[in-house]
Amino acid sequence: MSAADQPDAADSSTEKRDVDAADVPPLPSSQNAQELTKNQRKKMARRQKLLEKMKANRKDERIKRKERRRLRIANGEIKPASIKSMSAASASNIRVAIDMSFDHLMTDHDVAKLLKQVQRCYAENRRADHALQFYITGVGGKSEKRFKEAVSGYDKWDVHRKSESILDLFKKEEIVYLTSDSSNVLKDLDPNSVYIIGGLVDHNFHKGICLKLALKHGVKHARLPIKKHINLASRSVLCVNHVFEILLAYANCKDWAASLDKVVPDRKRGK
Repeated sequence: MSAADQPDAADSSTEKRDVDAADVPPLPSSQNAQELTKNQRKKMARRQKLLEKMKANRKDERIKRKERRRLRIANGEIKPASIKSMSAASASNIRVAIDMSFDHLMTDHDVAKLLKQVQRCYAENRRADHALQFYITGVGGKSEKRFKEAVSGYDKWDVHRKSESILDLFKKEEIVYLTSDSSNVLKDLDPNSVYIIGGLVDHNFHKGICLKLALKHGVKHARLPIKKHINLASRSVLCVNHVFEILLAYANCKDWAASLDKVVPDRKRGK
C-alpha cells in the first residue's frame, strides 16, 4: 500500500506535530552562491535561520518532554516503556516488509517524509507486546543515505534490513502486496505469508503502482478491511506507518475493528 496522497505520520501522543526540516521546501535553484540573485540570497538566509531555529526548538522540546516523562514515571502515573525484541519469545511470527525500492520516484522532500514514517513503524514495533518480524527491503540510494545521516543508531536497529528486493528475499507464493487498489480484502494474517507495504510518498503521481507491480510479478495482493469497519472521508489510502500500525495492532489483538479504530486518525474519518 503506497503512501500516495497521504498526510504525514501523526505524533505519538497527538495528531499535531512540530514543523521540521522535511516541511521546509528547499530552494528551487541549484546555482552556486556566486550566481544567486540578491533575492535568492535573502531567501537562502531566511531558510537557514528558520532551520537553525527549528533545530534549537526541537532540542528544547525533547529535553522538556523527557523531564515530563521522568516526573510522571517517578509519580507512578505511567510505567517505563518496555522495549521488545523481534527475537524475544513473545514476538509475533507475522512478517511485514516495507519495500524501499521507490527512491527514484520521490523528491528529497518526500524521502524525508517517508523516513519519518519508517521511524514511527520501528518505534511502535519496539513497544508492542508481540513485535512483528519487521523487514526493510530494497535499502539503498537516497533513503539509505538520509537515514545514516539523520538517524542516530540506525545501524543498530532491531530490524531485518536488506538491500535485496522482495522477489529476491521471499518466495513468490509468500508475498502479499498491500494496496488500497486491490479487489481482495485481507481477512487474517498468515505466518506463512509476508505482507508488503510500498514505501512511497508520491502525492498520487503514481496511483496504483503497487497493484501494477503485484500483477506484473504475479504475486498476491490485498487491501485492509477498512471500508467494512470505518467510514473514511476520502479514499482508503493511509500513510506507511498507519498501515504498519494496523497490522501490528491486529497481530496483537486479532480484531480488525479495534485495530483500525486505534490507528486511523480522526482527520481521515467521515462524519
